[in-house]
This record gives sequence, structure tokens and C-alpha cells, in this order.
Amino acid sequence: MGVLINECNRSNCKFCVSSVIITNLKEINDSYGFDIGDKVILLFVERIREQLNKMDFLGRIGDNHFLLITNYNSFESQTSKLKSLFNKCVQKPFILRSGEIYITLDIGVSIYPENGRIVKDLIEAASLAIHNVKNEDWVNISFYSKELSNMIKEKTMMLNLLKKALTKQEFSLSFQPKVNSIDNRLVGAETLIRWNNDVFGNVSPIVFIPLAEENGLINEISKWIICELCSLVDRWKNIGLQYKPVSFNLSPIDFKRDDFISQFLSLISPFDVTGDDVEIEITEGALINNIEAVKNKIDTLKEKGFKFLIDDFGTGYSSLSYLKKLDIDVLKIDRSFIKDYPEKSDGIIARTITGLAKSLQIDVICEGVENEEQIKFLRSIGCNTIQGYYYSKPVSAKEFEKILQRGYLTPHS
Repeated sequence: MGVLINECNRSNCKFCVSSVIITNLKEINDSYGFDIGDKVILLFVERIREQLNKMDFLGRIGDNHFLLITNYNSFESQTSKLKSLFNKCVQKPFILRSGEIYITLDIGVSIYPENGRIVKDLIEAASLAIHNVKNEDWVNISFYSKELSNMIKEKTMMLNLLKKALTKQEFSLSFQPKVNSIDNRLVGAETLIRWNNDVFGNVSPIVFIPLAEENGLINEISKWIICELCSLVDRWKNIGLQYKPVSFNLSPIDFKRDDFISQFLSLISPFDVTGDDVEIEITEGALINNIEAVKNKIDTLKEKGFKFLIDDFGTGYSSLSYLKKLDIDVLKIDRSFIKDYPEKSDGIIARTITGLAKSLQIDVICEGVENEEQIKFLRSIGCNTIQGYYYSKPVSAKEFEKILQRGYLTPHS
């Protein structure tokens, strides 16, 4: 590549470096064996070389990782060229004795000299670009940019700080009340984790929870949530508050752990907490794959009195078959199905989910409710349990104690 850089400096031309990863090679090796995986790689390389000219270069730098160097004219032409090249390589299956095998590719691209003037920088930039691919197709391509580099640096910094957040006691719990809209009685609350960091300030769970899940930190955070929540429940019961059940969100990663049941029961054992006090919210993503194992876990905790809520129902996989197989207690209608009512939505999905829940004898809660018109509509379809800003934003544990003392909430109080 150094020779090419010198040539481009003399002729004032550009080239691009594509970092190419076969994303499903591990699955191919696991399913068919390494011999078949190696044959697929050889056939893949042959297909690429058929598309290249004499000035292009292809090299393998890892089991499923390649570098492709091609000339560069413009962003539009290069995008089209690479998309066409790699689509021709993957759209047809690789036919072997084991059957037809397809591959998927993630590709990050850097350009000389904009993204680097030495080999190391160009390869690093192309590799960084892969972090920004959108897995929407057989071939997914992302070009390096300065903004992407800054985003990745910020993400790396945030990850390093997240690793220290527990020891620095930067986490806290908030509670969003669940209210019966008929009489404004408090019927429970959802527990929400908050992270307040010296560098990033208040970081949304939407940002740091996926980061924790991607990097193996989520289990320690989940254990902290469970222990902290149970400690608060203990306190509220001991001071004689008229207690209402609180739910917490369980990561699909934690729920799928083989030791989830034993870990959960071990964590709550030091506290005076039962299934009447704490409920478990899971997303539909936790239910896919190995439905029998999921059923066994739910049944085991149901036998001990714990209730299960499906959070954000309707936004995920929504395979209705699992609702008949699993003993679910509550469906939570996602806020996206009510937020535009009545201006831009007729509420038909919320109505359908409520009807489905009633037919299966499952309770239903609607999240994200903000105004009186939405309340009236939800009452009319039989969804009376509400969670949203209409009654209250998430509040601190101390503020939630005051709500527990009152036992009710009036709108916007």
C-alpha cells in the first residue's frame, strides 16, 4: 500500500480501503464445520477477484476479515461500485455438498488522503467505519467520517466511565407511578435506573443500557437494581407505607442466562420481598428462541408468586403464539401506539391489543399517556391502568414515598 500512496502523491489521485467482514462465518463453521467454512471463503475470494481489475488489491487479514484496495473517483461512484461488486459475490448461494450457503458482509471504507496518509491510519479508519453499518441487507457498507470517529471516541469514554459507575455510586432508581384512571388510585410503579456522571451528566438508559449489554456489564447493573429495589421495598414496608407493587425491567441477556432463576432468588433472599411486592418486566426480545426454556423460567417464578409483564408490547416480534404458551400477567401498550391520538392516529392498535389481552384474560397497561383525550379513549376500550406524564413523570424514591403515603395521584400533580 505504501507504493500506491507514493504513486497517488505523484499523480494526485485517490484510492479507498475497504475492511470486509463475513459476519456469519461463525454460524457457517458451527453448522457445517470448518472445512466447509474454508471452502466458502475460497469461493468468495474467487468471486471477488473476477470483479477486480489489475490495479485493485485483495488481502486476507483474519479468519473472516479482508482488505480490498480500489481506485476512487467520487463518493457516489465508489458506493455504487462497491455495492455492485459485493452484491454479485453474495446474492447467489455457494453450492457445496452440504447444501446452498449464503454469506452476509459488513464493510467499512476509508479514503486516501482524507481519512489518513499512512497505511495504519487508513486501515483503522476503515475498521472504525464498520461500527456504523446498518444491518439491513446482505451487504452493508459504511464510509468513515470525522463525526463517526468522534462518536466512537465518546462511546469508548462513556464505556470506561460506565465500568466505574457502580463503585462510584453513580446509579439511582426512579419510579413512574401506575394509576387507575377511573378513581386516580395508585396501583403500582415501574422502576427506572438513572445514571448521573460527572463528565456526561444525566445519561439516558436508552444510551447506556445497550452499551452495558454489548460489553458484558449488564448483569452487574441488573444485580444492583434488584438489590437496591428490594432494599427500598423493605424500608417502605417497615415504616408502614400502604405498599403497591413495583416492577423492574429485566434485560433479555440476563433473562436468557442459565443461572437466572438461582441468581434472582439469591439476590432477593436477604430481603422481606415477595411476588406481591416486586414484578418483572421483560420485552418480547427475551421470548424468542427456545420457548420451552423461557416457559420453564416464567413458570418457576410464577409458582413463587412473581408476576410477569411484557413491556413495549407490539413493537418487537409480536408472535402471538407465545401469549397462549406463556403465563403472562400484563401487556404494556407501547407509547408509540397512543402518542399521536387523536390528531394523527385512531388508536386502532391500542384497541386491538386491549381486546387481545381481555380475550386471553391478561391485564393491560398503557404507557406514555399525556392528555385527557387519550385517557377518555383508553377508558372507552377498557384500558384503565395508566402510566405516563398525564399523572406523573418518573420521580425519586423519596418523592415516591410521598405518593405511597397519599395512595392516589391527580392529573399533572
